[in-house]
Amino acid sequence: MADDFDGDADEWERVTEDGETLLRRSVTLEEVTAVSVPQEETHEDLPGKTIQVRKGGGEEYVDNAEIIEVQDRNP
Repeated sequence: MADDFDGDADEWERVTEDGETLLRRSVTLEEVTAVSVPQEETHEDLPGKTIQVRKGGGEEYVDNAEIIEVQDRNP
């Protein structure tokens, strides 16, 4: 699943938030069974939270991420 989060540098958008330049991008994942936000401490100097994505028996953690939208295309 790590390949789902890899990508070309061209996919990233530069934005400025609170005087800091950040990189952001959208990711679409298929066949995800669960998404959660663990209550663990994250890097306080960076925006976002750690997101846990479970898919096909495995799990992946994405640091400093933000969930914008979640859809179930096959409810």
